[in-house]
Amino acid sequence: MVVISNIINYIQEIKQKIIKVIYSKDAKYLFSKKKSKKHLTWNFLFVKFVTVEIKSNNQKKESIMKTTKALIIDDGIDFIAAYKAVLEANGIEVISAMTGEEGMAKLEKENPDVVVLDVMMETPDSGFEFLNEMNNKNLKTPVILCSSIAKASQMNFDIYSLGAKVVMQKPVDLDKLVENVKKYSSGN
Repeated sequence: MVVISNIINYIQEIKQKIIKVIYSKDAKYLFSKKKSKKHLTWNFLFVKFVTVEIKSNNQKKESIMKTTKALIIDDGIDFIAAYKAVLEANGIEVISAMTGEEGMAKLEKENPDVVVLDVMMETPDSGFEFLNEMNNKNLKTPVILCSSIAKASQMNFDIYSLGAKVVMQKPVDLDKLVENVKKYSSGN
């Protein structure tokens, strides 16, 4: 019940932010004269909201060289798109995978500085299996767990013993995600 409540609150929060963006002067390009606001899905608007917010923030920032590489492993394409948009806007190179197996291959090939990992993907414990495999292979890349079951998982056992540096409850605070990626990619 708590997870559903969190998701509903998150969606309502995003809808309010989207409505503000829709009626702001910065978002005029979201809607052409031919398109009706009714035909746009909330997922589309969520991604557009993140994009609009990042574009307006980028105008205020100087160009940043991409030196940090993050691997996002999540089966939710919307989460990947949102995380990727905000991380790239903050000068972080992003690669992504939608399964633990694909993520492990990219981790070994691409050598990212940090991994942003969902728990429930192809199986309910895919993220934990991924962490165990990292430990078995002695891979030391810092991992940030982002999951809708983060709080419940922490009550049942010590997630940090699996090697995660930090656990973030979905919906993730995107500013905090950027802060954690920068913090743990620098070796802290």
